[in-house]
Amino acid sequence: MVASSDLKEKLSTKSLCLLDELIQSLKEPGGGIGTDGCDDASSYACIEEERVRFDLAAEVLLLEVSRIRAKRNAFSPINKLPVELFSRIFLFGALSDIRDSAPLPSSSIAASHVCRRWRQISLSTPSLWTHFRLKTCCEWASRAEELLLPQDVLVLPDNFNPENSQDCGDCEPNLRNMRSLRISLRALRWNFDPLSLASYMSLPAPNLTFLQLTGEEYYDDSDAHCYSHVRLPPSPFQGQHNLRHVVISCCALSWDSSIFTGLRRLELHGVPDAFHMRVDELLSILGACPAMEELAIMDCQFAQRNVPLRTVPLPRLRSLLWDTNLGYVPSWSGWFKALHNILISRNAELTLRCATSSYDIHAILGETHDLAHLGPAAPRDVSPPVQIALSRCRHLGFGYPDRKDWVNEYEDPGFPERITIDFSGEILQLFSRPTELDYHEPTPMNFGASMLMACFASHLPPDCPIRTLSLFRGEPLDGAAFVGVMRALPHLAKITLSEISFECAEEIFKALADPQWSHRIEEVVFHRSAEFLSSLAAAIEPYFRRKGKACVRRVTLRDCAEVNETTMFVLKRFVEVVQD
Repeated sequence: MVASSDLKEKLSTKSLCLLDELIQSLKEPGGGIGTDGCDDASSYACIEEERVRFDLAAEVLLLEVSRIRAKRNAFSPINKLPVELFSRIFLFGALSDIRDSAPLPSSSIAASHVCRRWRQISLSTPSLWTHFRLKTCCEWASRAEELLLPQDVLVLPDNFNPENSQDCGDCEPNLRNMRSLRISLRALRWNFDPLSLASYMSLPAPNLTFLQLTGEEYYDDSDAHCYSHVRLPPSPFQGQHNLRHVVISCCALSWDSSIFTGLRRLELHGVPDAFHMRVDELLSILGACPAMEELAIMDCQFAQRNVPLRTVPLPRLRSLLWDTNLGYVPSWSGWFKALHNILISRNAELTLRCATSSYDIHAILGETHDLAHLGPAAPRDVSPPVQIALSRCRHLGFGYPDRKDWVNEYEDPGFPERITIDFSGEILQLFSRPTELDYHEPTPMNFGASMLMACFASHLPPDCPIRTLSLFRGEPLDGAAFVGVMRALPHLAKITLSEISFECAEEIFKALADPQWSHRIEEVVFHRSAEFLSSLAAAIEPYFRRKGKACVRRVTLRDCAEVNETTMFVLKRFVEVVQD
């Protein structure tokens, strides 16, 4: 027997016998020629024949081992991940090679040599091999033949002459065949001449559906704002393109280009403040894209000028993201004019993050639109985004931002009452300028959140559906205004108080325990404000004695430290107390 101790433990007696028979058969004369009585030459030939027989047998066994290992590996968690996820991960590496000016797609090559599955995924994902930089990887693109290519171009200004652009003749077939084009531009140091993109955008591209221009911005030693400024050809792609999705990031250009026509998706991010897009220019772009489905505006400012503005309806819009600067709002800013002249479907997904001042809040909350200029074709079921946010709101919050957010976002103490608007889903938060910032340079118009709450209450519909009302870091003068909003919400069921002042809390508790007010508020949530529990208990007790029940049913404590046990005992006599 050839069995070792491990074989005896793992294999059955029958398997050991068969294995021994196999080995003996490969040694026996019937399986090969023995070595006894042979000269050196014939002895070597006999040994070589025996080695070949054992190698062939081992190959058969190793094939079976490989098959079993493949079955075992199929149960590994990493092999259960979908192919699309692997392709997406590999694509990050391919794009990194492009950014690093790698001559070959080394990341894609490496992924294809890890294991059989990764190789199959890598070779079956064309985008890993057809994303390439012009002139350096045309040989890779030629393998794609008629496949529509995603193109990535990195423009390095140190080697770029705007008057004599790169010769792309060798890549012309690929440019004509591209389905997407991403151009990344580095900002020119000490040179504000625009970069001409004629070399990449002058040929017809009938299959092109996606275009992305990504620039770079920075502040130099003199605090001057530097950015990527590009010049497009008069007729990009000779007018022969099928653009449906355009992304412009940190890049300045002429906004009257034909690339902004007939789009389904538009993303604008970080348009340089030294090359503003005007409100009428944005509305003109949107007017040329009536079938727009997704619109994202991030970190952009819009300048006003004395021209008439017309409302632009986008009835097919499914998603709107409007995320502009929450810090300083210059006097020329016209973001609310831009946003309020866009009408979108009432079913669209909506996210708003922006800032305004008390001068404009009345217009934002109460503006209406005349669609007479659209004639009989005026779409129905469209509204301004802010009005849609107000109609969807079920959870409303007022107050002031957290102290840790003040440093960078609220640096100008002389600007009157900045108001931040933050809406997503059913949650709307309206935060006011912190009054502490006005100690050194007083701003008479800054009355804090109280004026905003009073203004908001005056625009509420009679049957407002808001069910939750919150106050964050409320100051003494904010209590009465908050109570005014509470009384204006007929379906209000819960209020949340977070880090408010003692005087503000007293005003709210007094209103809750008012026997003349028949409200529906069932729960009060305290967030980091447990010191007011005794005041709430003192307000609830006389109400309980008069009505036979408490003015609220539940009190919830969140992140409240050092809760007084005596106060908790008294409060639990009247209401349910929950600690999160």
